[in-house]
Amino acid sequence: MAKFGKQLRRPTDRRWKPRQPVTLNATLLFDNGTEIRCAIRNVSPSGALLVVPSILGIPNSFELRVDDGATHRVEVVRRSPNRLGVKFV
Repeated sequence: MAKFGKQLRRPTDRRWKPRQPVTLNATLLFDNGTEIRCAIRNVSPSGALLVVPSILGIPNSFELRVDDGATHRVEVVRRSPNRLGVKFV
């Protein structure tokens, strides 16, 4: 446990490319026709962090359609209760 006045160091960032913070709205498009709205919180040339209502039922790969019209095929590389780390494929 850290003593008062000392800060804990964060582990080294192991991402291949640095990510830029963004606030974008998007839609997850599944092969079965299901759509789920999400928010993109950071992005890099190789991937993004998505905030979703729940990760339940989200497959390992899907189309990500950003509200600006761009569409990307992505694969999930990390999951937490309401966040997905995805890489562009």
